[in-house]
Amino acid sequence: MNKILKYQEYDIELSKLQKYVDTMPAKVNMERMASFVKEAQSRTFRLEESARTLNAEYKNLTDKLNEMVSAVKKITSAKDAKLITEPEYKKIYQQVNSLSSEAFMLDRNFNKMIESARKTLADFENTKQNVLKARTKHKESKDNYEQEMGKYTPKINSLKQKMNALASEIPSDVIEKYNAIKNDGVFPVFAPIVDNKCGACKTEIPSVKLNNLKPNGIIVCEQCRRRLFNDK
Repeated sequence: MNKILKYQEYDIELSKLQKYVDTMPAKVNMERMASFVKEAQSRTFRLEESARTLNAEYKNLTDKLNEMVSAVKKITSAKDAKLITEPEYKKIYQQVNSLSSEAFMLDRNFNKMIESARKTLADFENTKQNVLKARTKHKESKDNYEQEMGKYTPKINSLKQKMNALASEIPSDVIEKYNAIKNDGVFPVFAPIVDNKCGACKTEIPSVKLNNLKPNGIIVCEQCRRRLFNDK
């Protein structure tokens, strides 16, 4: 019993250290900057896709413009006006009206495309600048984190070595059960009985359980599910 309790003592200390290093500002900033850079890269890919779409739209509009120019040339190069019949005049008039509507839509679409292109370029430039800043901050945070970790890594490694050495002296089924309970969210796994109460959650222990508790034995707290032992 003493060995598993000592093992837990090391484990508690290790957990506190690990929690501290995992929440150090330098690490939090480092991970935040890394996440920002990753998202910015994804945004860059999306902007590049937008640029390809705009390029395709520009080609489509240019093709339509060329078609319109050809149509206008065809109409203006018609035979001598004196020889054009009234039905032919009506047909040309309809063609001119149709081309005029198409020209209006074409002009509007060109303006929309230009505005979209400007916005895409501005977003791209802004994203690029933000990525450069984030990478610089990421490097600074990483350097600070590694410097801080240099202070705690020896202690963390020492605790792990002590736990491994002690685990070799404890039955494997006890260690397996300990880890299973811990992984289930119950930690610390063991707690002392203090004044007939759970030393962790302070729940009153039924007297029948206390009376049946064998020397060096354990009982389970009905409230927090920790393994309770009598430390007297």
